[in-house]
Amino acid sequence: MSGRKQHHIPQSLLRGFEAEHGPKYIQVYVFRAGRVPFLSSTEGVAAARDFYSSPSDDGQKTLDDHITEYENKQLTGLLQKLREKAHGETVSTDEAIELVVHLAVRGSFTRDVIEYAAHEIFDEISGGVDDLEQVRHDIGIDGNDPHPAFTEEINLLIQNDSNLR
Repeated sequence: MSGRKQHHIPQSLLRGFEAEHGPKYIQVYVFRAGRVPFLSSTEGVAAARDFYSSPSDDGQKTLDDHITEYENKQLTGLLQKLREKAHGETVSTDEAIELVVHLAVRGSFTRDVIEYAAHEIFDEISGGVDDLEQVRHDIGIDGNDPHPAFTEEINLLIQNDSNLR
């Protein structure tokens, strides 16, 4: 289990911005609008309680468990490999894409877009549907893979809504 404090910017990425190495933790500078920059441990930076998922009651892996597993097995090594590149040295396109996509998909903006789209969809369908549990099942929202129609509708919302572009 990965824990309740879940980082929307991976600690392995944050460590690359090390400003000081404290007795226990690597510290980085945090910059916030209207505030003086300050040092903080990577443990508490870019993190929120249950950002991706709440703890599992039945022992099944949560979304955060899957993200953490990927980052421990794949992303940390990829970041190390990229950091070892000399200035001007070519980076593999596939590796650059893997890093950028992972960071983009897990970020709060993507989460906000999906949440907005889901609310729009449920607002549209809830007026004419009596059984919302059946709708959740039909959309596939409680499973690992959404129904293709749900994915298509989200894509249309993103294309047609100026708030999401």
